[in-house]
Amino acid sequence: AGLETGRPQWHKVADGDLPKENKLYLVKIKDNGLAIAYFNGRHWETRYNLGESGHCVETVIAWCEIPTFEE
Repeated sequence: AGLETGRPQWHKVADGDLPKENKLYLVKIKDNGLAIAYFNGRHWETRYNLGESGHCVETVIAWCEIPTFEE
């Protein structure tokens, strides 16, 4: 149970599950890449690509809150 507690809660864009706040999120992009992207209420704007280059914001498939870490 402890392992599940710290896991990010992913939301699928295909299900119409979009963020309610305009801010930065951790996103999964096509082909299992990750990025930090800003959701502006309608579109995703990639800020930091954490994987291979060449992915565009239209390929966001899921999003979650950016995890925070505590000691």
